[in-house]
Amino acid sequence: MKNAIQSVYPALAAMLLVLSAFTLGCSYQSVHHLERQSWAVNSQRTLAMNYLTFMYTCGQQESSLSVKGRAYPRLDKIPEWTEWVDDIWLGAYLSDNDGRVLAKALRILSPQALSADQGIPFEFTLTPHDMGSPGPVFISFGYRLVLTAQEPSKTMGEEQPADKKQVFFASESALTRF
Repeated sequence: MKNAIQSVYPALAAMLLVLSAFTLGCSYQSVHHLERQSWAVNSQRTLAMNYLTFMYTCGQQESSLSVKGRAYPRLDKIPEWTEWVDDIWLGAYLSDNDGRVLAKALRILSPQALSADQGIPFEFTLTPHDMGSPGPVFISFGYRLVLTAQEPSKTMGEEQPADKKQVFFASESALTRF
């Protein structure tokens, strides 16, 4: 009986490996759940998401696409006490009509003061490998945002205790579908 069980393990491991490879091969990223706009070259556009509004312009080069602009905090959606961007990444996604991501670019930005007037500047280069299903392409944005009441202390021992520190977290990004 022991030998029979031991002989099943390699077969089970092989089946799991094949199933994992198949599942990963069928996965893709989707932005179907995010706000998106049709791709338009050289026109100033605005896309409001839950906590950031993106003002941007799309461009086209010979072998890539570009997106440049600023992300502004939506002051009506974030707490009044937020003054500092402690942790942030921004992303741009090019997708087809079905929301499948054709190209993406992510930027991790430095901590900075939160400014509703200045916004957060960004610039992305997108290089799609294919153009997906026939039809128009769309631009979407993603972000991970950690806002605090004050700039984190640079000196050890001066930072507020974790239970006293106010933190606001928001995130919207592409999802991986299987």
